[in-house]
Amino acid sequence: MTTTISGSTGVNKITDDAITAAKLPIGSVLQVVTGTLTSPVTFSSSGYSQSGLSVTITPKKVNSRFIIQIWGTSELDNGTNQGAHDYRLMRGSTVVVLNQWQNYFNRGNSVSGDHYPPMDVTCIDEPATLSAITYDFQGRKYSGTQASWKFAANNGGSSLGIITVTEIAQ
Repeated sequence: MTTTISGSTGVNKITDDAITAAKLPIGSVLQVVTGTLTSPVTFSSSGYSQSGLSVTITPKKVNSRFIIQIWGTSELDNGTNQGAHDYRLMRGSTVVVLNQWQNYFNRGNSVSGDHYPPMDVTCIDEPATLSAITYDFQGRKYSGTQASWKFAANNGGSSLGIITVTEIAQ
């Protein structure tokens, strides 16, 4: 059975019963993949380490654009004042995003109690491949008096870190 879809955006060219990624217009969402982390991870060394938050996606088109979103909470313990902490998003051995939170974690001496700042990162990547891609979230303690920081920590509630990768046709 042949399906004909008509319209002014070019979708009327799909007449063979198959709507494939190759036939979708620029800007179409081709796929969405999500990964979660439900246990806190502690970063206490100066070298980057894996958080356990990762996702693997196999592109539908070689020239796709990927929107990567990371969300989670973090924890700084009471009794320490400041520290510089890095996180990065990796695609294999390639750094996609690198960020240092030095000012964000500078609480000053007047703040008491644990501190739970949220993380919300969005970036775009264009890997130009049809091979499977793995995105990994990594962190490290960089400097300062803060001994470590935790990702996916939540003040006695549920721990959660989320990474979502959305493939967009180009």
